Amino acid sequence: MRSKQRIARWWQSILASLIVLSAATGMWLTTVAAEDLLQSLGEYHADVCRDSAPLVTDPFCALDVQKVQFERPDREALWVNVLVADSSDGRAAGYQFIHPDVMARSAILFVFERESTGAFHMCNVAAPIDIVWFRPDGRVLDVRHMEPGPARPPALCRQLYAPATFGTYQYALELPSGFVERAGLRVDDIKRWRLRVDPLFSDERQTVAAQPVPNIRLTEVVSGLTQPVGVTYAPGDQERLFVVEKVGRIRVVKDGRLEEAPLLDVGSSVSRGSEQGLLSVAFHPRFQENGFMFINLTNRAGNTEVVRYTVNPRTYRVDPESRAELLSIDQPAANHNGGMMAFGPDGYLYIGTGDGGRAGDPWGNAQNLGTLLGKMLRIDVDGTDGYTVPSENPFLSRSRARGEIWAYGLRNPWRFSFDRQRGDLYIADVGQRDWEEVNAQSRESLGGENYGWNIMEGRHCYPGNRACDPQGLTLPIHEYGHRETGGCSVTGGYVYRGREVPALNGWYVFGDYCNGRIWALDVREPGAGIEPRHIELLQTSMRISSFGEDALGELFVTDLSSGTLYKVQHH
Repeated sequence: MRSKQRIARWWQSILASLIVLSAATGMWLTTVAAEDLLQSLGEYHADVCRDSAPLVTDPFCALDVQKVQFERPDREALWVNVLVADSSDGRAAGYQFIHPDVMARSAILFVFERESTGAFHMCNVAAPIDIVWFRPDGRVLDVRHMEPGPARPPALCRQLYAPATFGTYQYALELPSGFVERAGLRVDDIKRWRLRVDPLFSDERQTVAAQPVPNIRLTEVVSGLTQPVGVTYAPGDQERLFVVEKVGRIRVVKDGRLEEAPLLDVGSSVSRGSEQGLLSVAFHPRFQENGFMFINLTNRAGNTEVVRYTVNPRTYRVDPESRAELLSIDQPAANHNGGMMAFGPDGYLYIGTGDGGRAGDPWGNAQNLGTLLGKMLRIDVDGTDGYTVPSENPFLSRSRARGEIWAYGLRNPWRFSFDRQRGDLYIADVGQRDWEEVNAQSRESLGGENYGWNIMEGRHCYPGNRACDPQGLTLPIHEYGHRETGGCSVTGGYVYRGREVPALNGWYVFGDYCNGRIWALDVREPGAGIEPRHIELLQTSMRISSFGEDALGELFVTDLSSGTLYKVQHH
């Protein structure tokens, strides 16, 4: 085995070459030329691969030096040199020689020859570390804190390190524990990084170009609203926005001013529980011709009603005699009412319903095709009397199934929307205890998706101590945990298609009611089984109750607690 003197000599050489963290500034520092780093690594290769065989795997002996760029949205990009372990079998052998003192102030990037979705092994990690998993294209897959494992020789390594977020990765960056805090960052800051790898001594630059990160601000449009829970527009009208107040009113915003008289007031007809009330309004795609307006509310008995009114599209006067109840759903509890409605690109009305309430779906509604609870419904409301079920609905001919059901397995879909350009459907489903999720459905879908509740919560078996079979389920394209984000209730948004924030075009914008954070998913190139890039746009103190669009595709946000309507604009 190598002598203590050789170890000391090697570390004197390599210490100057590894990336050292400055506790004072949190900035990356490099103090040695690439040639010196290569020489140091060469000595290390010779020692490890000669003296430690056969414990050390061959791929580790093919260590290389790479030039790596971390592109942080909040700072100028900085090039750094890091030690790269090209370990194709996922076993980072040789890592056991790194001294704890070095680990406390060094970073190592592991590069895997093949893309992976599983765990990889690291032995004798003597201090807590944070690991950042990067996708093959350089985007961050996950950031996790890891505690030390038991001391073992490499051949007996059983310490597994895996991202909590399912997806494909090819790089794993080990950061000393506490780096995130010392640098004044948060986990979501790290998740916005991009990784760019260039060989130091190659004319071929195999780089991953960083995508611009949208920068936004919220501009107040109007205040003085009472518990706003929705905002939308009427097709053919570019002058007005309509804000749904949970207490039973639809307010009109015209030319940036809140009109005193509401468009509709059904406050005497709605229940007032924490998740009850007037929950949404949807205008018919041919509103300028037929004047049809649809509302979703919980009545005084606590049951869901979908009601149609006729509105004069020129004067915006509602005919009170035109009230027609189209659909009624008994609710066993006061919570999980869903309530969002929107017309799809096919012209049909989509209605999101919750599972009926309480915890864990005790009645089994979400997986029961015989009830309308815990579902996405699709109905045809073009007729003058009631509604009809589209002949293409997936369960129309199934025995004991409700034909109105388009998709199922939902807990409490709090806001869904259609991409106005592509027609894809995005559903934000509120979780139970641990996970919030965003589901996606292609415009080409024939319906029938099972989004998993209450078999799974997000991508995790529910309850957590029970095994489950995800086969046949449509898992979310994105999830986030309550513990890591401080969130507790996702608020679904829209794929931005406006003009005021060009860099945001094609991103799905959503937020969380509890922590006030606004995020975005890059869905410009959606694909089955591919999780979109996820970034944080803004931190607020708002109770984000809804997002909405105007006729031009600009995005708006409502704050339940302050009664304020905001517009998303470029910062």
